[in-house]
This record gives sequence, C-alpha cells and structure tokens, in this order.
Amino acid sequence: MIMNNNKIILMISFARSGATLLNRCLGSLSNVVIMSEVNPLGGGWGEKKEKSPTTIKTQAKQWYNISLKSNGFCEEALELASICKKQKKHLIIRDWSYVNFVPHEYNNFNPPNRLLSYEQLKGKCHLVAFAFIRDSIDVWISRNTPPVKEFYKQYSKYIDEILKNNIKIFKYENFCQNPDLEMKEICRYIGIEYSSAYKNYNKFTNVNGDIQNGCKSRGIKQQKISLLPRKEIPFNKIKEINTCLEMKRVNSLLGYKTSYYKNQIDKILIIIKKIIKIKTILKNYFSKYG
Repeated sequence: MIMNNNKIILMISFARSGATLLNRCLGSLSNVVIMSEVNPLGGGWGEKKEKSPTTIKTQAKQWYNISLKSNGFCEEALELASICKKQKKHLIIRDWSYVNFVPHEYNNFNPPNRLLSYEQLKGKCHLVAFAFIRDSIDVWISRNTPPVKEFYKQYSKYIDEILKNNIKIFKYENFCQNPDLEMKEICRYIGIEYSSAYKNYNKFTNVNGDIQNGCKSRGIKQQKISLLPRKEIPFNKIKEINTCLEMKRVNSLLGYKTSYYKNQIDKILIIIKKIIKIKTILKNYFSKYG
C-alpha cells in the first residue's frame, strides 16, 4: 500500500489508564472525528456490549454518519482519513492496545505483544502517535490487583514497545493536575486547535469504555477532571507490589515512584488509619458479643 499525506492521530493506551477521559475531551473539540477502542484484532465494547460499534466502519457510520466502502482496520482507517481531510477534520484513532498484550478471545489467548495499529498504519499515512500512560501501580489497583507477576508480564511488554518505537508520552496524572496546560500541549503535539470546549467532555458519549459499559468508576462518579487519591489496598497486596522488581523497572523508566507509598508520611498515615480501623472493628465486635 502506497503512503499518502492523509493524517491519522493514533492514541495508544492500556486499560485503566484514563484514556476514556481523554477520548471524551478530544471528541468534544470541533472538527474532530474520533474512533474509540479499535484495533486490527477487534474492538472494545460499549453500553450495548456485543452490539456495540467496535470497528472503524461501524463507528464512523453510527457516530458521524460517514459510510465507508473499505473493509479491514487499515483500509477503513485510511479511507476515513481521506474523507476527514476533504472535510477539513482531524481523525483520531484511540487504539484498543489492551488486546495486543493481554490474553483474550480476540487474540486466541495468545497476544502478539506488539502495537499492531501502529505497525499497520506506519508508512501508509502521515501518522502522529502518542501514548497516554498512568502510574502502573494505579493501573494494577484499578484492574482489581490481579497477580503481580502476571500483570507486569503483560504491562512491561506494552511499555517496552512504546519506548522501543520512541512514541511520545503524556501522563494521566499531569493531565488531571493541570488539564488546561496538558490539553494545550497534547493539541500542539498532534496538530489540532486547542479549545476550552474540551471541558464539555461529560456531554460527549460516542466512546467505548467505562462511560458506556456501565462502570461506575471513581472518576466517572466525580464528573470533573482531578487527580484522585490512590485506592487503599490490604497490607499483603502492598507488600506484593512493593517487592515487585518489574514494577520498579517500569516505573523507573517512566519517571514514577517505585513504591505504593508516595512518601514516608503517606506510609505512616496509611498504617495509622489501618490500625484505627482494626481497633474500631474489634471494639464493635466486643461490644456486640462481650
């Protein structure tokens, strides 16, 4: 396939990294057409589950009334990019990167451990790719603390692929702490006009992910952009994550702290809170059963 000058912006992100929020913010900007959680292996589900639009072709038609003649991820993406260029719009594709690194029925439980969307589009268009990442500890916690070794076996390969391909990285934490500044920087990098219209993201619902599948995450309940405190987890889980060498390697590479505790004061406060909680439980127990 011959390369053309049509531009495609590719947003790469792992599950539970805040990409649904950014997806909605970018989708709220004018002259933006954004595909949500699509990948050569398949797409993520939305509110209608298996009936959700999970391909570029179905999302383009259902969300933007754009009919595509092509079939297949790459072909559909390139055709849509051509249409967007004629309409003076920006095409953003939010990759469903999860399916490339985690065993799933869509990959026959044998993930390729490569960024397939990036590989298929590179060299065939003017591709501007960036990754939206989050502290891996919070990703792990948000995934309900699966076995650490299994999680980091998958997540490490994902991060290594991003770094190997020199893909620009933006951090979820920075975005939540200073959304205006970070949104301007993201827009500058991907070459679209910044607008405060992104703050209307709550009204943008053409997106697959938490907002559609009924997940009542803390961020969705909060209804505003801000950095939430880290979820508390049991001491045995804290020990498990704090002794994980692969976590330390990945977080060090990305400039994150390599401990569940943000600092020593945070550690002391969490321990005190847990002691108070245990004392309260015991007090209630003895007052009830004497």
